[in-house]
Amino acid sequence: MQRQLYFVRHGETTLSGHLLGVTDPELSSTGAQQLLQSLTSLSGLQGIISSPRKRCLNTATAFAKQYQLPVEVEPNLAEFDFGLWDGQPYDTLWRETQFPSIGDFWQNPWLHTPPEGESMYDFHHRVATWWHSILASPSKECTAVVAHAGVIKALVALILDLSPELTAYQSKIDIPYAGIVKVEVFYDSSQTAWPKVVF
Repeated sequence: MQRQLYFVRHGETTLSGHLLGVTDPELSSTGAQQLLQSLTSLSGLQGIISSPRKRCLNTATAFAKQYQLPVEVEPNLAEFDFGLWDGQPYDTLWRETQFPSIGDFWQNPWLHTPPEGESMYDFHHRVATWWHSILASPSKECTAVVAHAGVIKALVALILDLSPELTAYQSKIDIPYAGIVKVEVFYDSSQTAWPKVVF
């Protein structure tokens, strides 16, 4: 048995150039079109799982309604909570943050947590909780998972069995707006899951 999953990042938002976690602007008209085009390009979809953030959910829901597909809202797919940094312009954060700075966070997010933000441990735990629930549920379905760059990078790291504390991959994986990462999960005769990223 084999399951196909397409991790799809949301499109461009109306707050381009800002650090977006819990801050949740609408997609721009360009961003909505980007996401719709990516979803339309996926053949054989049987359902959609979406982050609860409206930059993912609104367009995913509109697409699902058009094609009569079920939508599941998954809270664990929400983007990282950047605390007091959330929603701020990047140039402001690079100029004004210190102890920790945003640079400290990007270099080692396991050691440096944004002020009043989510810890990397908590973020990784909730994303991993969702992923393990997927692996534990054998299915033949083809599903689009509409989420965020940080979430998709964490999922790729889990699939590749990268140590959570290794963070260099984060700056070496670029997931553009409406970018797609294809994943296949093969279930053997004992129902053990064997996931892989497919290029």
